[in-house]
Amino acid sequence: MTPLSTSLLFAAARLDLGFGNPNKTAALLAILAVWALSFACRAKRAWAAWCLWAASAALGVALVHTHSRGGLVALAAGAAVALAAKWRGLRGAAGILPPLVMAAAVAFAAFHTGFTGRLARSAPGDDASVGNRLIIWRAAPAMMVDAPGGWGAGRAGEAFMNWYQPLGREERYRTLVNSHLTELVERGWFGRAGYVFAWMFLLGMGGVFLKV
Repeated sequence: MTPLSTSLLFAAARLDLGFGNPNKTAALLAILAVWALSFACRAKRAWAAWCLWAASAALGVALVHTHSRGGLVALAAGAAVALAAKWRGLRGAAGILPPLVMAAAVAFAAFHTGFTGRLARSAPGDDASVGNRLIIWRAAPAMMVDAPGGWGAGRAGEAFMNWYQPLGREERYRTLVNSHLTELVERGWFGRAGYVFAWMFLLGMGGVFLKV
């Protein structure tokens, strides 16, 4: 099989559930998996806990089929926070076994689908997708400074292509391939400050609830 046919097969095999972008699907699946995991840690009955753990594992396996590296990172980070909040209740075989089974199911799915190979080739020099993102993200600070009032809603990708994309590159972008940077570039300084403070507030509230 040629590299081109392999690439086309990989693109066709990515799960997207009708969202038009496997990364969006992965974001939704990661949120649902972490929610199921969190409720499993709080479940009072064993059967409910196991059902929720099974749902979380199934959602994690489905996420692997999107081949989204960002989605996998989001799942791992969310699961780590949820488990850290309830680590005292996860002692003993009954507490440790479910998350281990979930991790094993996700790892097996990643190996079986070839996702592990994509993860191994994630260096910027080996993966054009990663390299292109880094080029865009490096331009984001300059784009904010050059447009104090923002580039306008929905115009971040167009602004990058017109003014900041290196000569000789012809990739087309609608956004900056990063929701936060896109929001910051398209808003003015007041909007940027509000966006940052809103996220700081949400993260702070999450820290408060984590201790409860």
